[in-house]
Amino acid sequence: MTNISFDIEKTLPDEKYVEDERQTILVVDDAPENNESIGNLLVHDYRIQVAIDGREAVEIARRKPQPDLILLDIMVPDIDGIRGMPYPESGS
Repeated sequence: MTNISFDIEKTLPDEKYVEDERQTILVVDDAPENNESIGNLLVHDYRIQVAIDGREAVEIARRKPQPDLILLDIMVPDIDGIRGMPYPESGS
């Protein structure tokens, strides 16, 4: 998984050791600045996972627990947003 730097204070609830029950959003874009901007906007309320290409997105989306929402750029390397959509569900 691609590492995007989020401030630790933003990624954790007030009590840093409380189990994180936020829903997960997978952000997929080949432009790191887009991933970071979107991640920084959402990290207060959601757990954020980031992928920079379609293959990485499919790999992350198949893992348990699966993301609750995938924000997917239509034009990413390897597997674009249109072709990649059925992969998490069908396992193709």
